[in-house]
Amino acid sequence: MAEPDFSYSKENFIEHCNKLKQLNFDESDNEVDIFLNMLREGIPFAFSRFNDGEMSAFKKGDGDRIGRTAHTNIDDNLRNHLIKAMSHQQENYWIGMPCNVCFPELYAIAKQFVKDYPHQSRAVALTNRNWGKFIVNFPEVVKGKKLHWVCSSDQNLQMLTDVFDLQFESRIDLPDINAWEHYDEIKDRYDEFESGSIVGFSCGPMSRILAPEWFSKRPDVTFIGIGSVYDPYTRNVWHACHKSWDKGFNETRRCSGCN
Repeated sequence: MAEPDFSYSKENFIEHCNKLKQLNFDESDNEVDIFLNMLREGIPFAFSRFNDGEMSAFKKGDGDRIGRTAHTNIDDNLRNHLIKAMSHQQENYWIGMPCNVCFPELYAIAKQFVKDYPHQSRAVALTNRNWGKFIVNFPEVVKGKKLHWVCSSDQNLQMLTDVFDLQFESRIDLPDINAWEHYDEIKDRYDEFESGSIVGFSCGPMSRILAPEWFSKRPDVTFIGIGSVYDPYTRNVWHACHKSWDKGFNETRRCSGCN
């Protein structure tokens, strides 16, 4: 594929998406199919992804910040909620783990809480080698289902409607900086969703915490940590895992464990 035009244009994004649809996704693996199949079949689940960003909270001190844009302040309250989320066990609750090759120390920390829980996946199961397949197939498998989004207020969801025909029933906005500080305001809003609906999270560590908490209260609803998967479209922010697809994914592979 040719180098994409990264300008914030609906037409450019539609062209980019159409090119992705022409790929055969030979580089993807069956982890992404686990989640696509459950969405397709209407099986409620929760997927909470713990990667190097949020896991860094266990290596840094109080008052330090985590996230690509240093968007979240660290304190013991945040750490305790992350531990609770990693320790949660429930049918169809999936935990995405940090790469044990790139981040062995962070993986070991997560393992202390996740232990041998059977529903483990990679934190990057929806990105890296699986990104193209996920963003192309997600709109198809959720079509006709009620879709809600919990995200930072700077995200342009209209672009997801224009490019992927994703139709949203509602969105819950959080600040793009320190969304975690609004946890008490949002923690009890799990009753707003229809049975069988899908809730996507793109709001930093709050996503990792709310997904299992809300799923424990509403096992009839799917709660999925989307994270930065759609950042190119909603925020015009292209991370390495997105750009690599336009240069040929094999050219940018760095780690057999997470790419």
